[in-house]
Amino acid sequence: MDWDVFISHAWEDKEDIARPLAEALRRKGLRVWYDEFTLTLGASLRRSIDRGLAQSRYGVVILSPNFFPSYYSQRPRHNPPGPDSGEGRVLRGGSYGNNLHDLRSAYRDWFLPDRPMPGAGFRCARSSP
Repeated sequence: MDWDVFISHAWEDKEDIARPLAEALRRKGLRVWYDEFTLTLGASLRRSIDRGLAQSRYGVVILSPNFFPSYYSQRPRHNPPGPDSGEGRVLRGGSYGNNLHDLRSAYRDWFLPDRPMPGAGFRCARSSP
């Protein structure tokens, strides 16, 4: 493995959250895949991210209001209603059964709610204090 940890974040969280976290982890001696440390001019962004994901022991996804589209940051706090119409539902993020390109938080797919999704999982998050 080339890196100990891969950090994924929204651009808006770079200065206040992602960069300080990446720098703190480096100071602790960890090898960190973080865009400012790793990406080089002219390199393929997608290939660099795919390699970073594949060659990192752990992944950190900074889930903040900036990370989610506006519906999710503006939604009701309990029991959000979702769309008013439609048959399918959106599946956010990849799973262990996806290829490297789809194994990322930005991945989107759809499914029918009455069909089993054996590769679908869940996310753990908490509100900031």
